[in-house]
Order: sequence, then structure tokens, then C-alpha cells
Amino acid sequence: MENGSLKSTTPDGQSQVNPNSFGLTKFNARNRTHTEQLVSGASRVIAVELK
Repeated sequence: MENGSLKSTTPDGQSQVNPNSFGLTKFNARNRTHTEQLVSGASRVIAVELK
């Protein structure tokens, strides 16, 4: 919906900042637990869990 950067943090405290752009589609490995925080811009995440 908008560009920006999100910080993804795992339960053990490791963080990584990921740039996001309009229309980006991304897949994560299974069994991944994390939180995300907006660092810059107006980006947001729509997460869908496939089972």
C-alpha cells in the first residue's frame, strides 16, 4: 500500500530491518515467530498463514 521499512524481531531478540515497497510479496519459512515494527515510511503488512 505504501513504501517503508519494517523491523522484524524474533523471540530471542535478533532484529533485521527490511525495506518494503508497494506490491511486494514475500514468503517466510515455516514455524517462524516474530514481531514487526514500522521503522520508516507508511508501510504495513498483511500476513496470511498457509496450513
